[in-house]
Amino acid sequence: MSATTTNADLLIPICRFLLYETYFDDYVEIIPLEEVAALRDRAFEVMTGDSARPDEIGMFRQMEIARKEWIANGMPQFWIERMAKGFWEFITYGIMEETHFKLTQTYPTLARYLLIRSHSIGQLAYGNMIDPALGSALPEHIHKHPAIQRAASAIAGLFSLKEL
Repeated sequence: MSATTTNADLLIPICRFLLYETYFDDYVEIIPLEEVAALRDRAFEVMTGDSARPDEIGMFRQMEIARKEWIANGMPQFWIERMAKGFWEFITYGIMEETHFKLTQTYPTLARYLLIRSHSIGQLAYGNMIDPALGSALPEHIHKHPAIQRAASAIAGLFSLKEL
């Protein structure tokens, strides 16, 4: 899942991310949104520096291990926070938004569907794995540039309302 690196020290935490991203989506499939929000917030804490507790689900331990592996391989704290924010958005704007429609058995508008789907498939969050795969973090001022953000959106299949 990471064609840009053959370095196992970088590939292992990238794969961990993909696995716990997938696991999280499956784990919260039918639980109340309040519980999803609590898990989301705890994931953010662990991904940015907290230690997983022994009584917590194993996914949190994998997040902690991945964070330590990224740091050991030179990924800076600003990137760790960017990656954790991307995961938080995956849950908030993807999984949690999608849940409403699943529970009510209704459908969003096409524009809203595309916005939800771009997050719910996890591609925007996974896009942050390009940095460790290449061995360095894109500086914030470049990462936030509209052209870079548009490229990330295009990769995730997000289209502007103009393009619909």
